[in-house]
Amino acid sequence: METLSAAPRAIRLGFALLLGLCAVSAQAAPASGKSAVAYGRAGDKWPGWSIVTDVPSGWTADCCDHARWVGVPMVIYRGDWTGKPEGVMVLNVWLSHGQTLEQDLDKDRDEYRRRDPKATIAALSMPTPRGVTCSGVRYHGSDGVEDAVMFCDPGQRTGIHYSWSISIGEKNPQRAATLNAFAQVVAHSRYLRYDPASGPPPAESGKK
Repeated sequence: METLSAAPRAIRLGFALLLGLCAVSAQAAPASGKSAVAYGRAGDKWPGWSIVTDVPSGWTADCCDHARWVGVPMVIYRGDWTGKPEGVMVLNVWLSHGQTLEQDLDKDRDEYRRRDPKATIAALSMPTPRGVTCSGVRYHGSDGVEDAVMFCDPGQRTGIHYSWSISIGEKNPQRAATLNAFAQVVAHSRYLRYDPASGPPPAESGKK
């Protein structure tokens, strides 16, 4: 089985990531007829977490095969899995430890600058889930690859932050369509509390 040839670029570097389980359902996702949920524990002090999103048409959500090898809760990709990071949407989840999104962003930006001093960095704006605070950043690497990252905070009581990210080449002919699909995944993502005693949460973006 192939894995991503490199770790996701400048995404949650240095954070203690939380891994989880995942399910895909053919319900409640009008764009493709499918939605996916990643879920897991956040330690003894916090409730279990789950992140639900709609899967764009033509894309595949994975948590148990490729995502496990990459070391993240979920990846969403189009077509066949190639093992390359470009064009793969990546979900990361980590304990917030009382940090703000801006502190997370600062840490990520500093690490990206360290790895690629010639990169340009700009704010990223796109629709975000209702009731969730999100802040985005766009990295344009000196290698001609752009990384879009949306950091999201579902609330202090959840104990977690999460992010969606994607890398895409500036000359990719499907760049606009890929970024539109990424924006859909970000906007349709929802945090739900997960109770391990109740079994897997439903992979339906509209059910709570």
